[in-house]
Amino acid sequence: MDAKPDEGHARTAARQALGWPRVDSVRRFGTGTSFFVFEVVCGTQRAVVRMGIDAQRSVLKDGLELWQRLAPLDLPLPRIFADGTDQPLPFTVLERLPGVDLGAVIHTLGDRQLRHIAAAVAEAQHRVGSLGAGSSFGYAARPGDAPFARWDEVVAANLDRSRRRLAQHAVFSPDHADRLQAKLDDLRPAMARLPALPFLHDTTTKNVIIAPQGHLSGIVDVDDLCYGDPRYVIGLSRAALISLGQPFRYADFWLAASGLCEDTVSAFYTPLFLLDFMSEHGAAFNGNQPVSDAVERARIEGQFLAALEALS
Repeated sequence: MDAKPDEGHARTAARQALGWPRVDSVRRFGTGTSFFVFEVVCGTQRAVVRMGIDAQRSVLKDGLELWQRLAPLDLPLPRIFADGTDQPLPFTVLERLPGVDLGAVIHTLGDRQLRHIAAAVAEAQHRVGSLGAGSSFGYAARPGDAPFARWDEVVAANLDRSRRRLAQHAVFSPDHADRLQAKLDDLRPAMARLPALPFLHDTTTKNVIIAPQGHLSGIVDVDDLCYGDPRYVIGLSRAALISLGQPFRYADFWLAASGLCEDTVSAFYTPLFLLDFMSEHGAAFNGNQPVSDAVERARIEGQFLAALEALS
């Protein structure tokens, strides 16, 4: 079994890559589900160390290559300080952007601030879209590597994953997946006509960093792009905000700023991702386990059923 990165590994990586004489503190971020992400501090200097196991080496390398291709777009991404992807536990060291995830502070922000943040994220997505449509669909660091022939296949794969998790964890009824499948079957022809537009697929309540002053500080954790419908990530964000009991009008501001239309296909993404969140109950991801209790389960199930009913 691969050794898993810990605070000691992050401390060593920071000293090795940055030449720091010491590391005063190391803190692991609690939201990482794929990589092990740490904040490291030396005096007034701060940085982020993203570490993986050996099997994730190629993902980190491909992500760095993608950042080079994105550089001319002038996106609000952190600077890369060091490439340690050739080390036994591969890592990258990045600039520590000031601020916290949007989801941690969105309840403190007014509509004017939310509109400005939504506009900034929409502009970043527009710049990524200027790379041009790919020839295939799904997640990939390179456009030619996206694995699906049509967009509806990407969406169906998401639903299939939720169905498997629901069966595995036995917390919610798998009948929910069957009901959503019937809606998907009706929408597949419309989805199949959509082009493979590139977009940042994880600019949600996480990875969108908000400065203490309430404006966008930057976007983090870009390892690949998604090729397909850019409204997908807006639907994910809306579902995340609904599940957190936060003001989901931010997603409406984002959709409006993007110039994209709302229709039945885009509305479908909300219950799709709510079901995805439901399927995570009872699971642990990279040592970070979502909260799951009876009250929370009843709440998110009710939110899913309401979003599903809204499609009728």
